[in-house]
Order: sequence, then C-alpha cells, then structure tokens
Amino acid sequence: MSDLNLLRKGPVRAEAVYVAEKIDVKAIDGYQRLSLNPLTLKVEEQGLVVVFRYGVVVFINMGADQRDAFLERTARDLDAHWTIRVSEQTDFHWDNQKEGILEGRIWLLEPSLSRLHVLAHVLAKAAILELFEKTIAGTFDQIEPLAEQLERTGYSAFSERDLVRQIGRSLLVLHKMVGRAEIREKPDVLWEQPELEKLNDWLTDEFELSEREVALRRKVDLVNSTAETLLDILQTKRGLRLEWYIVALIIFEILLSLYALFMGGH
Repeated sequence: MSDLNLLRKGPVRAEAVYVAEKIDVKAIDGYQRLSLNPLTLKVEEQGLVVVFRYGVVVFINMGADQRDAFLERTARDLDAHWTIRVSEQTDFHWDNQKEGILEGRIWLLEPSLSRLHVLAHVLAKAAILELFEKTIAGTFDQIEPLAEQLERTGYSAFSERDLVRQIGRSLLVLHKMVGRAEIREKPDVLWEQPELEKLNDWLTDEFELSEREVALRRKVDLVNSTAETLLDILQTKRGLRLEWYIVALIIFEILLSLYALFMGGH
C-alpha cells in the first residue's frame, strides 16, 4: 500500500493504550478507513490508528500530542470519557530481506496493512493483559494480608460481602480475558494470509502473551480459592455462633423451668 511507504524511514513507534471497557468501532467517523476488521484509520499524513472493540487503541507513527488529540475527539464524538489506563509501546523496522525478532528488534518484511494488523493485535493483547495483571495484583495485595492475619489470630477483618466482591472481581477479570479480549485468539488476518503465522508466533513469544495469560489465570484461581476459604470460615464461625446462641437459649429455658419448679414447690 503506497500510504505505508511513508513509514519506511527509521524505526516506527507503535503504542497500544487501554481507554475503555468497550468501544463502538462502528460509530467512529471523520477519518479515512483503511480497514473495517479491525477498524484501521489514517490520521493526518503518516499516522495510523487501529481500534479494537474491547477498549484498546493502537497508534502507529503518532506522537503523544496526536494520540491525545485523537482520543479526545473520538471520546467526545462517542459521548464517552476515556482515560489512558495502561500503555504498551514498541518500535519496529521495515526490511525487504528479513522478518521477525532479530538482535532485539522487530522487523517487518514489507509495508503491508496485514503485517501491521498482526503487530497491532499482539500489542493490544499485551496492553489488556497488563491491565488485568494490575487489577488482579491489587486484589491479591488485599487478600494476602487477610490470609496471614487469619493464620496468626484466627480472625479475618473482611466481611462476607467484601469477600464475595473479591471473588466477583476475579471472575470478572477472567470473563473479560476469555470472552471479550479473547487473549488466546489469533488475528483474523491469518485466515486469509496463513503465511503470517510465523510473524504472529514471533511477536506472541516476544511479548510473552501465553506465559502471562497462564500466570494470570493461576493468580485468579489463587485469589478465588483464598477468598472462598475465608468465606467458608466466616460462614462456619457464624454457624457455630448460632449454635451457641441456641444452646444458651435452651439452658436459659431449662433454668427458667427449674426455677418455676423450685418456686412452685414452695
């Protein structure tokens, strides 16, 4: 594509930012569309933007000011409020002879939209994984001290409602990761151009998507199991407390009966 030849000079910066839970890609207008799936827009002379419905926008050959201007305009047009929650950046080079990860650099064989889509896909997954990692890390930081406190004192400061919320938060992360972001899914362009499979594998390994996804699942499982254990302990304690109340009431009734018998005997 002739427009992409403008990107040949020097290293090209690509940045993926997570800005929203979901983006209505069909509603974005006012730019030249180079592709619909994923939505790819030409911005100004040399900038490209790839928008993913699960809330990630990838900027190619655009500076911070251009990025912020695009986000502000599209958020206003969509009547949304966008903030950059996480960002993942990398540089890549074009070359007619080589492709892949060489000497710590990303090389793309030729200026083609399909290759940019593969790169944008992987970079977007890396960005949303970072968001999930931060989310579950915050939950993990809250759960871990409670487990330590329970070990030391046998008492947990969390209420049942708090623990249920923690479990719900972890399940929501897992749902978004599997359902909405589809971390393990490959880009659609590979169906039409299977020769790009190697490039996708190289980039996936470079950003450690599979390893990070597995580690994240383990943390989600650990948070869930810990929260469920604490919840079971709280419910057991509540059940024991209720049993003691019942025993106390029975004893109280027996004492009242004995007192009535004693007083009646006099």
